Amino acid sequence: MKIKSTLILLMITQIGLLFSQNDATLKPVASDCKTAIPITVSGNMIYGVTKSPNGFGNIQEITTKNKLLFEKEHNTAWYLLTIQRAGEFVLEIVPEDPKNDYDFLLYKYDASTFCDAFAKNTFIPLRNNLSRVDKSIQGITGLMANVKNTNEGIGVGNAYSQSISVKKGERYMLILDNVYPNGKGHTIYFNFLKQVTINGKVVDSDNKPVEAEMILSDNSGNTIEQFKSSADGNYSVKTDLKENQDYTLTSFSDSTFIQDKTLNTNTLKTENTFNEATFVLPKLKEGAKYNFGNINFYADRADLLPSSYPSAEALYQLLKKNKKLVIQIEGHINKGIVKSEKDITDNQLLSEQRATTIFNYLIKKGIAKERLSTVGLSSTQMIYPNAKNETEGKANRRVEIKITSMN
Repeated sequence: MKIKSTLILLMITQIGLLFSQNDATLKPVASDCKTAIPITVSGNMIYGVTKSPNGFGNIQEITTKNKLLFEKEHNTAWYLLTIQRAGEFVLEIVPEDPKNDYDFLLYKYDASTFCDAFAKNTFIPLRNNLSRVDKSIQGITGLMANVKNTNEGIGVGNAYSQSISVKKGERYMLILDNVYPNGKGHTIYFNFLKQVTINGKVVDSDNKPVEAEMILSDNSGNTIEQFKSSADGNYSVKTDLKENQDYTLTSFSDSTFIQDKTLNTNTLKTENTFNEATFVLPKLKEGAKYNFGNINFYADRADLLPSSYPSAEALYQLLKKNKKLVIQIEGHINKGIVKSEKDITDNQLLSEQRATTIFNYLIKKGIAKERLSTVGLSSTQMIYPNAKNETEGKANRRVEIKITSMN
């Protein structure tokens, strides 16, 4: 009996240590101005995952109604940022639970008297965003290039506010507020921007120039630039991109299918120009099947990755322009170890659900359901039958499109 009790006590202790260790890996948060977490930003970096903000701390520091501020502090996290390089600065706040509604305020921090002055509500934020949670991008908010608004008020609005030019040595107070109680933590991504030029050409499978729609989007699914190639197929655009981050450039036209290319500023060696973004768009043919390359899903889920939304939007635009186009949406999975009949059934169901996700997306956008059908193909047509890494596994978790009719 004593031995059993000792074993049980040991097991409980080990479980307790496990939870303690997991909790210890979470970054701390501070809910008051004077205890704000200091973060030195010298380049692209990440802070998180954090503990969940819980309450407003020792002091409710927002006491005056102001449309630029939180209604009040609900569950806040304060960060004092020290900038170690000059440049155009952006950030993203990514909640652990996409249903949490994180708002933010950003202030210039000029002196140690900031907190006392803030409590008197004498400051106007340089940037803020109080808009409702955007479920299509998993509740993410922050600062982004090519956004016009410096402040975004309460209600439906842009999930991002305008980027900010910073200098070395400057300090800023960043305040986050999760409106909902019993929420989860967050991760903050800090980045600097690089101005780049993207040059290229669009041709069809017969090497003829194509006047195509072009959409440049980030890995959260946000449209950064939207433009067209010229009648001779050439295009050139100048824009600001985060350093060492993936972006997707999507191209399509009335008579061709969609193609994606991934761009990353880390591949630029001596100059800030992409010169090889050339697209060869496959022509639309009845009975042909097309793989996007960029409509992918979370593992074991039928939820689209945020980076997939620009391609889903491009598919909608293609169907909108080609009124007689009828398609079949084919769902695929990345097969794990099949241990039972239940695994086989679950795999089939997941592939069907992924096809249905795109079906529902297009229906909500206004495409007639008579033009759409779905089928789940489980793991029968994996691109990488023995996926060795996440990139290959992600490529397997996809949908493909088959044109069933064009007349």
